[in-house]
Amino acid sequence: MTSTDITEIYLSPSSDPGWGANDLSSTLLPGDYAFWTVSPGSWDIRAIDELGDKYTTFNNTIHLDETTEFYIDGWKKSSGKSTSKKSKDFHPDSITEDKIELKDKPYNR
Repeated sequence: MTSTDITEIYLSPSSDPGWGANDLSSTLLPGDYAFWTVSPGSWDIRAIDELGDKYTTFNNTIHLDETTEFYIDGWKKSSGKSTSKKSKDFHPDSITEDKIELKDKPYNR
């Protein structure tokens, strides 16, 4: 994981051209984790750290009754101005219309 605090998390269906609202209710420190319950489908995830660096992973398939862990290490990293739109060169593989159902507070390991 990055050695800086994570200040924003965006969970968005892969079919959605935008990121939507920040889904993180508080800052995640290195080693912290958080839970979200989403509908099955293909999801894009973006984390933004306190320096403004963005860590992004696209087309993550989530199955019914599945728990999946995502670590920021190895995600595509970019910096610069944050935008609510996804990259124009992004083309999702699958379509889902469902949105996030539940958000939990972060927990420390």
